[in-house]
Amino acid sequence: MKAQDRIIKKVREDFLFIRDRCFAVLIFGSYARGEESPCSDIDVCIVLKEGSINKGILYQDVYENVRMDEYDVVIFESCDEHLKYEISKDYIIAYCNNPEELKKYLTPSFGYTPVKKTREDLLNELGAVLNATGQNIPEN
Repeated sequence: MKAQDRIIKKVREDFLFIRDRCFAVLIFGSYARGEESPCSDIDVCIVLKEGSINKGILYQDVYENVRMDEYDVVIFESCDEHLKYEISKDYIIAYCNNPEELKKYLTPSFGYTPVKKTREDLLNELGAVLNATGQNIPEN
């Protein structure tokens, strides 16, 4: 069995308890891109698609039933636009009621354009934070 197939099987088994309460369970991040390392956790995204589920209770159930040292779990509908974009760009389906419907549901996230900042922009932002906190900017 390939490594990716083992991860999919593991996620399906570990998240079986929420299968009837969600639309999809996705693997994203390093495992979806094939860039995992021995230190990588498994990034899992739960797609609800329905507003009737209490996200707090779902998170509590996940934390009680899943080893959190192995997983980083998010709910798609609670993610910011950048993370939604990253998830919708590279994911593996561990479980889904309807893959075609999932694809349509995730498609709006492709409209997001990640902002690429230059080194100078990042240094200016860091400098502003340091100044706001009364710290000095280190000299090169």
